[in-house]
Amino acid sequence: MEGMIDAALEARVANTKPKDFDEWIVRMMGTGIADLFMRPYNFKVWAVPTTKVSKVLAERCRTRLTAPQMQCQWLGERVAAPDIKTVTRNVILQKTAGNWGPNATFRFPAYGGTGGIWIAVAKTLPKEKTRFGSHGTVKEIDADTKRVTLEDGKTIGYEKLVTTMAVDSLVEKMGDKELINLSKDLFYSSTHVIGVGVRGERPERIGDKCWV
Repeated sequence: MEGMIDAALEARVANTKPKDFDEWIVRMMGTGIADLFMRPYNFKVWAVPTTKVSKVLAERCRTRLTAPQMQCQWLGERVAAPDIKTVTRNVILQKTAGNWGPNATFRFPAYGGTGGIWIAVAKTLPKEKTRFGSHGTVKEIDADTKRVTLEDGKTIGYEKLVTTMAVDSLVEKMGDKELINLSKDLFYSSTHVIGVGVRGERPERIGDKCWV
């Protein structure tokens, strides 16, 4: 709380916008919450420290005057900023804040987990237009002729290509050496998502828990 109060007071007299994500965190939430949650959590999500760039990135940027940090222009409504009055009131009353942030509530499939969404979407497509399984694996992409070659040798032409492939994998399939070299500067994190379902009524003891 002390850190949030200090941050709120400093933010009132600040005449510049935060220059990077870490400065935004400290200005909005204080150093306490920054050190306990926001910095370690966002490092796990983005694989890049909010406080400084890694030694690898710094080495790659050794010819620049300053090495890039996580900027904060992307935030928008993705990261909810706390309201110091509401936080203070809830601490005094020992009350849990409800409906906080842009993802406080969202729709979830009754069956099949999040994958059920895409399975349902796939069923709306003509079967002859879909190729699931290893035989449909992309082997090569020719961006000049707009053709994709699959693992089984089939070629597919396209006007616009929408892909969910990792960027480094995409440029490898394209065989573009310039893009391949540029992709080596990208950072990424890996995630294991485990869904736990509760049958029947929601237990009261978890009624006020946030999905995060």
